[in-house]
This record gives sequence, C-alpha cells and structure tokens, in this order.
Amino acid sequence: MSEQPGQGEGGSGARPDVPNGVGAPERPPAYQQPVPPPGPAGPDASDGAGRRSLWLGVGGLVVSLFFWPLGLVLDIAAVVIGTKARRKAAAVRGRAPGATAGIVTGAIGTLLGALALIMAVVILPETNTRTQCLDKANTLSEEKVCDETYMRDLEEKFGLPKGSMDRYSGMF
Repeated sequence: MSEQPGQGEGGSGARPDVPNGVGAPERPPAYQQPVPPPGPAGPDASDGAGRRSLWLGVGGLVVSLFFWPLGLVLDIAAVVIGTKARRKAAAVRGRAPGATAGIVTGAIGTLLGALALIMAVVILPETNTRTQCLDKANTLSEEKVCDETYMRDLEEKFGLPKGSMDRYSGMF
C-alpha cells in the first residue's frame, strides 16, 4: 500500500488522536498561530496623505511660475503633509505612496519661492522707482526711458557690466 503518514496497515488514514478522526484539528490553539510581521510592502497607512502631498508639490511648482506667493504656500503644505504621512506610515510599518515625491517637489518649490521672495525684497526699491516713473510717463518714449533706467539700476545693484540687461528690457 501507500507509505504516506497516517496510512499504515489499515489504509484508512484516520487518526485516533484527532476528534474528527481524519487530518489535523480544525483550529489550533490561539497561542500557536504565528503572525507574520508586515514587511516593506505593508498596507497603505497614509490615508491618501502621501498622494495629496505629491499633488500639492507639483501644483505648487506649476503655480509658482505664475504667482509665486501661492505656490510657496502650496509647496510648504506639501512638505508638511508628506512628512506627516511618512511618519504615520513608519509608525505602523506601512507605506505612504507619493509622500517622498511630494516632499521633494515641495522642497524644490519652497526653495524657488523663497528665492523669488528674496529677489522681490532685494529689488523692491528699484521696482518702486520704476513704477513711479511709469506713473508719470505720458508717452511711449518716456516709458522706454523708465525701463532703461530700471535696467541700469539693476546692473549697478548686482555689479553687472553696463548693457548686460538690455536684452531683458521688454520683459518687465
């Protein structure tokens, strides 16, 4: 006959030590059940905060191109929410999809927004002078003189060679 365990000479496969007579007990005692630890691919523990952080970071970068103060706020929010999502996921050994990318894009946008803020503060006197000049200008030639004066003021402030800002005169 077969040499499988439990199938001795009788061949029935029945085990006399088990209540139902065949196979293993239906439920092992609770203290014997092993619980596998969650690995790096554990459950999503961030409640969507990681993805929200990513959307805020990317949105902040895009908005910063047009209106840097709002972009700066969105990017700071992306860093904060992404960091909280990663901490929450680490506490339960889970994942926070998008949190790292949200933190990175938020940090880049925050740096760019801070740079824009610094530049706005640094060139504020020159910008105010240009605005006052444009308010008094009545003709296009007077407006052009205001723009040229503004460019010269910026060249002096940043120590640039004379005439190096001429190609940017139409942008402001």
